[in-house]
Amino acid sequence: MKRIVVFGAVVLAMNFELFCEEAGRKAAAASPESAGIQPGCIADAEKRMQEFIDAGEFAGISTAVVKDGKMIERADFGFADIEKGVPMPRDAIFRIFSMSKPITAAG
Repeated sequence: MKRIVVFGAVVLAMNFELFCEEAGRKAAAASPESAGIQPGCIADAEKRMQEFIDAGEFAGISTAVVKDGKMIERADFGFADIEKGVPMPRDAIFRIFSMSKPITAAG
């Protein structure tokens, strides 16, 4: 059985959808099941991301699951600015301080 393992650096996300639009193409969508991802796996990952937010471990998280060039899931959690109550935008830009951590999940 394959698992998706989420590590602590979940705030680092590649905005695949924005990248594809800028490159002049739209990311194709696919269901988790059609991509071979077990039912409930995406929901479990989303639940865990929300738990990170609720526990105060991260202010905001953006996630994208892409397989074979198809967007399986795209979600945003928490806030871009907690004090002002600004939700995490879909087009958030993250400053990456360490290039050894841009990969945050493995299947």
